[in-house]
Amino acid sequence: MVSLLLCLPVRGRSVVDNRLSVTKAARLAGVSRSAFYSNYLQKGVISRSKDARGRVYIELSELLRVFPDLRQDGVVDTEDSKDNSLDVHSAQKLTSELDAKDREIQRLTELLEDRQEEWREREEWLKNQIEHYQRLLEHRPDSADKTSNEKRRKSLLGRVFDAVRDQ
Repeated sequence: MVSLLLCLPVRGRSVVDNRLSVTKAARLAGVSRSAFYSNYLQKGVISRSKDARGRVYIELSELLRVFPDLRQDGVVDTEDSKDNSLDVHSAQKLTSELDAKDREIQRLTELLEDRQEEWREREEWLKNQIEHYQRLLEHRPDSADKTSNEKRRKSLLGRVFDAVRDQ
């Protein structure tokens, strides 16, 4: 009997590769694929999910819930030596690759957030430009132009009233 190690250590904790294809789940359960479908999946004994590509997979926890005898100290027994058994070296390599991918995702996320803020600022600037040019086309002065004209008028009226009063 050959063992399939399904736990990978990552930064002091273990990450479980808990997605199994229907074929692999049936093989681990010791039944044929068709029997697995008819006796467990179609009857709802074991729940199934679909990934982003629409492929059906079984959670390892579901398989262990129905077949508890598969569990032996975190190792699931299989009869197929061609399954994905991982040694320590490949687990460390996968861990370092995952860490690198995590860092890359974090960097790209920060870059996207920065770009999004730049796009918002540019959108606001463009909206202001559109409003400005619409006012120019309609011959409406800007609000800043209105206040400076009103100040000039008040100053002129103030001078006229002062001149009339002084006479």
